[in-house]
Amino acid sequence: MAGVKAPSMKIFLLVITFIFSSVFLVSCCSVDACMDAGGQWSGFGFSCDGASGDFIPMYMRLAPLFWGLVIIVSSLVTLFVKKFVPDT
Repeated sequence: MAGVKAPSMKIFLLVITFIFSSVFLVSCCSVDACMDAGGQWSGFGFSCDGASGDFIPMYMRLAPLFWGLVIIVSSLVTLFVKKFVPDT
């Protein structure tokens, strides 16, 4: 009878990689959107001061293409990390 296998450090690394790359991409896109609107970003791109009143940060927009690209690129980064990290 096979026992329950504990999650490995590789799985933990892949989850952390996916989360970090997703937050990094959203932050970079939010900084870019803030600067395009004439604002000054702070808080790793999650706050924007001085932009026009109708400015909406990227992480608050309902934009399927944006969120799809974030998930696809983060998944690709995680896949590359998975390829290079050996199984233990």
